[in-house]
Amino acid sequence: MVCFTRCIAVEWMGQGQGSRTVVITLDDTKQRIVVAEDKKVVRTLDLSKLEKNVPVTVMLSADVEMKFMLIRVPKEYDLVRS
Repeated sequence: MVCFTRCIAVEWMGQGQGSRTVVITLDDTKQRIVVAEDKKVVRTLDLSKLEKNVPVTVMLSADVEMKFMLIRVPKEYDLVRS
């Protein structure tokens, strides 16, 4: 099991926009994911407000270091930790 409360990640902004470095924080209640850039909150994903039976997908890369983690929340942006 991989547990984190705060990590640095690279967020892909889209074609022609490139990427940016963000800090992803899982709050103490483990119900919100906060994404911040330069200490400014970019967005918050409130997991407690998801509809029942809506899956949150977490995938880890298969390499030895498990360098990449994908968090997929329906109707939200995907987060990839590197």
